[in-house]
Amino acid sequence: MGYPDVQMKEHFDAEQFAKAVELLSYAPRIGAAGCGHSGIACQHFAHLMCCIERPARFISPAEAVHGATGFIQEGDVMVFASRGGKTKELLPIVDICKAKGVHIITVTENMESPLAQAADVVLKQHVNKETDKWNAQGTTSTTALCMIFHALQAGELAFGCQQHDHSGTGADDNSVDEHLAGFCTKIKVVLNKDGSATVSDNGRGIPTELLEEIFTSLNMGSNINTSNKASLKAETLGQNGTGTLAICGLAERVEITSHRGGTENIWKTLVFEEGEKVAEDTGKCSPDKHGMTIKYKPSKVMGKQTKIVWDQVHNELLNLQYLNKNKIHIDSVYLGKDGIVEEKYKTGASMKNTYDRNILN
Repeated sequence: MGYPDVQMKEHFDAEQFAKAVELLSYAPRIGAAGCGHSGIACQHFAHLMCCIERPARFISPAEAVHGATGFIQEGDVMVFASRGGKTKELLPIVDICKAKGVHIITVTENMESPLAQAADVVLKQHVNKETDKWNAQGTTSTTALCMIFHALQAGELAFGCQQHDHSGTGADDNSVDEHLAGFCTKIKVVLNKDGSATVSDNGRGIPTELLEEIFTSLNMGSNINTSNKASLKAETLGQNGTGTLAICGLAERVEITSHRGGTENIWKTLVFEEGEKVAEDTGKCSPDKHGMTIKYKPSKVMGKQTKIVWDQVHNELLNLQYLNKNKIHIDSVYLGKDGIVEEKYKTGASMKNTYDRNILN
């Protein structure tokens, strides 16, 4: 069996990708449609969007013209996936989208195809060869399509800093996961002057030999207690949603440090810029120094105005503190209108206060 031969980087169009992310971010609803392997990937894409609070649904081509397209309305976005761009079952849905004023994003290899020509945004999918020796099964092409869909989800998280901030909160979610596992009692979030955010905790830290793989290949957070890669995937894969891949993949710069005091008694730092590793360092640490520190700055590839909005982070921290009250201490530091503001999120907030803040306001 061969290995996936994707080589999509040279075909990546940053401008088209940014437009796709922006359309998805502002869409009231998102539909996705494809056939065969592409259809299964579209079902996964709809799930990815729902995971980040973006209303989405897979629309079966068989049901589309029998009422299923009633889900999409003017201003919504429809995502089509078709390697050749000529899938006949999808063409009637295109006509319906055009009539309704629905924006179209097409993922395809064939930029001259009907689905590409009808789209507002086209994302090029490219593979050199499938993994089987007959080049017949959609293994590599499906992998490439899923890569694009995961990148769109990560892009939504980063772009969403401006509207419905999720960016960077994956780091504090991972710290809470470590707390829920019984190993973290303190989390601190600092919004820095340069627009970055630093999240630190006193958990176990990620095993240093796995740190790079976790932030570039696997999709998980800090709740890891094994060095066996097989059990690592089986036990923790997917526990943190987009998690570490989103933190790393679409950061202008992210600095990740794991202190492993009490176990390995070493620390390791990785630095990534726009998803590429640019620095690495390691050394010894004291047995009482343990936990993760992540300094994250969102990438401008999602738009020049992309930024971390403190009010959104603040509300997220309030929610985390309430859900874990009397068990964990969460502190934050940010630059307010009158200078540096330090907050300690008190435990035991009433449900009424949480309701008033999140619903009535």
